[in-house]
Amino acid sequence: MVKARGRAVSAVTPGWAEEKFPGDPGVELSCRWLDHPNPIHTLVILHGYGEHSGRYLKFADRLSGMRLRVAVLDYRGMGDADAAKEAVLFDDYLTDVSSLVTHLRIRHGVKGGIVFLGHSLGGLVAFEWARQNPAEVKRLILSAPFIGFPNLPFWRAVNAIVRFLFPAHVYKNPVIPTRLTHDPEETRLYRSDPLIKRYISAKLIGSIFDRIAAIWKAESLVMPCPVHVLAAGDERIVDSRAARKFFDRLVAPGKEFSRFEGFYHEIFNEVGQKQPFNVLKTILEDCV
Repeated sequence: MVKARGRAVSAVTPGWAEEKFPGDPGVELSCRWLDHPNPIHTLVILHGYGEHSGRYLKFADRLSGMRLRVAVLDYRGMGDADAAKEAVLFDDYLTDVSSLVTHLRIRHGVKGGIVFLGHSLGGLVAFEWARQNPAEVKRLILSAPFIGFPNLPFWRAVNAIVRFLFPAHVYKNPVIPTRLTHDPEETRLYRSDPLIKRYISAKLIGSIFDRIAAIWKAESLVMPCPVHVLAAGDERIVDSRAARKFFDRLVAPGKEFSRFEGFYHEIFNEVGQKQPFNVLKTILEDCV
């Protein structure tokens, strides 16, 4: 056991450590950290809604041999992070990312730009945080990003009514596990995982919908670093057309779009996951 700013760090899987660190006043956050003695890049992974950092430990094996340090954040109220004392809003996740970056720079001496990989809701979080903190980001990788939702104007209006009538209303998480991946073992693991959050407040989903709507209303989408969008070819969770429309509007010094035909939403948990991992390796190898 070692100490990180007064908190214990424990080995959870060979090569990985679990760390606690301060977020907002009164909020303790958690991340998984994979160090490297001579790194070229630091990769920060932002998971999807309801997930947790423990679902990304296999990235150590898939990216083995690369000079890479990896951090996977648990947002407040998810995984091993503290439950939020009040209803969480989308902007709270942006604050959590800022707290993580501060922790990495102070505790681990991380310098320079960071490579961000955001999956699903994490893609939306990564994109918005990068827009607000452009000097901190070296490259942005968005996996099946949650930047669109089927019939968004309708569901946004319905949710607004629900929030007005029942401000504290909580929905059951509508994600159907069999629509995440074709792999039955991954589906079983998702269903049996006690750390996955299977509910979402009307207040939180409303703030997420508002942020997505604001992106589509923006006159331009500018990112000062290269952006890679990795899209599921058979998307069943988010708007299947939004990723391509978002990519076409995006202005960046370099951008690439990869579509994995026949893949469901969780491309890195699919039967053919070797394909997106090979693309990820190429991105990281080319990243300077």
